[in-house]
Amino acid sequence: MKVRQIVSILVLAFLVVGCGTPKGELAGSKANSKRFVEATPGGMVFIRAGKFTMGKNVESTIRSQSDIQREVTVNAFWMDETEVTNYKYRQFVSWVRDSIVLQALADCAGEEGSSLYSVTAEYPLLIDPVYYKDPEGTLTELQAAFASEAIAQMPFARKAGGRNEESKTYVFKDGQGMTHARINWDMRKNLEWPEAWDSGVPDGATADNVQDIPTEQGQQDAINKRKEGMNTEIATVSTDQLYPTEGGQGDAYYTNATLQQIMNLLMCENDGTPRQGRLQYRYSWYNYGEASKPENQYNHARGCYPDSAKARVDLYWTNGDSIHCKTIQRRVYTRADFVTHKIINVYPNVHVWQTNYASFNEPLVKEYYTHASYNNYPVVGVSWEQAHAFCNWRSREFNRENASAHAQDYRLPTEAEWEYASRGTRQEATYPWGVTYARDNTGAYYANFKPLRGDYADDGFAATAEVRKFPANDFGLYDMSGNVAEWTSSTFGASTNTSVHDFNPSFEYMATQSDPVTLKRKVVKGGSWKDIAFYLRCGERSYEYQFVQSDAIGFRCVRSVIGN
Repeated sequence: MKVRQIVSILVLAFLVVGCGTPKGELAGSKANSKRFVEATPGGMVFIRAGKFTMGKNVESTIRSQSDIQREVTVNAFWMDETEVTNYKYRQFVSWVRDSIVLQALADCAGEEGSSLYSVTAEYPLLIDPVYYKDPEGTLTELQAAFASEAIAQMPFARKAGGRNEESKTYVFKDGQGMTHARINWDMRKNLEWPEAWDSGVPDGATADNVQDIPTEQGQQDAINKRKEGMNTEIATVSTDQLYPTEGGQGDAYYTNATLQQIMNLLMCENDGTPRQGRLQYRYSWYNYGEASKPENQYNHARGCYPDSAKARVDLYWTNGDSIHCKTIQRRVYTRADFVTHKIINVYPNVHVWQTNYASFNEPLVKEYYTHASYNNYPVVGVSWEQAHAFCNWRSREFNRENASAHAQDYRLPTEAEWEYASRGTRQEATYPWGVTYARDNTGAYYANFKPLRGDYADDGFAATAEVRKFPANDFGLYDMSGNVAEWTSSTFGASTNTSVHDFNPSFEYMATQSDPVTLKRKVVKGGSWKDIAFYLRCGERSYEYQFVQSDAIGFRCVRSVIGN
């Protein structure tokens, strides 16, 4: 009997394999037919998809009214185990610093008169003027960058004579047209920065020796001295060291001395500390908000965008260390016209420890961001805009190092994602740890906050704490309440919870420069080291303006899961 069953199974299997899919029937595309398994991203925790009750589950302080709650569902995603720390954020700042210097070195690779950039002793301008021609034919001089890892590709423009003569055109000042190149990041090993750059402490400046800090005249004398040596002891280096692309642009002329002078002149103050105004990150993203507007929908019947389709975006340029912006309405011809570009200074505001209130916090101003003892503390003094830029850079860095891997971009969590992750498996809990009290049975606090009137240190930390000092929630996430509050991607509105969908709810608006300030409010969650327990509740929400930097707000990243 068993032999017959085995024979029958083998015959059936042979018939199935032998027949296969009949010709002419749907067999599926062979492209992307391999099974995909997403690798766990480093330092992140998997948050499975699920439903939860969004909103405050306790009475409001106003007239004892219960706030509106909603049953919503969020897709699965990855979330950083901790807030982004000083150590990790400094990697971003250092990358921007090195990319700018490597861009300047790439300039040296051009022959005289055809340089893509201009780095001179008189004024270290990183980029030549680029002209933007709008449909009305007006010419506006801009400072725009291209051909670097920080941008990957310049503003996605078409050349004149294309599909529409009125479409905007980007050309170089010398008329050479678009040119692209990738920076060779192996050159970073040749960049040796002064200790003062990383420490933030001026060379020779100590508590007992402050007179060693150069005077204003002394600083100018030192700058002039560096300028005088810019073109001395010239040596020749192969272009391939700077441009790992086909068809180099001549020889690069510099020596180690000149290299150091370029680095110092571009990125260092005279005392060796960072020249913060130069730390400008240029990046771009696809503006889904503009692309999803009804009037901007692609007309499939005509095979083009409607004549009325326009993208409202910001136009950025630089003049020296200053960043300028103007909001424009761009005629839409292709999907590339929805790409938005931004230039932002990435160095955190270390002075937030003093500007927010009158108190003696100079030690934190000088040491918190730069000193190694604060490496694993959450970064603060970072605006929502800087956090958004960090996510963009983190995505580019991952894709650059993992060209064969495929993953969603890193981003800030939506308000719903943050609240769902904060609650863990305790969907009706007031706090991430489940119980309604801020202490456990031994009297130890569950989080870093302001537990008593005028007492910040009763929980063990007077200000921020090192990450992972308090227990994680059920998902394995640390400091979801307390330590520092956290930016989300959601735009704040008094009634946004009721106006959004119940599947992956989030009201997101990418405000332009000319938008009213009320549209630049972003939802902040979690409470901080200087907040009372009320603000640590999972459903509690507050806001801050996207351009504001605070000593009590940090952030963490998420990444959507591919598939289910």
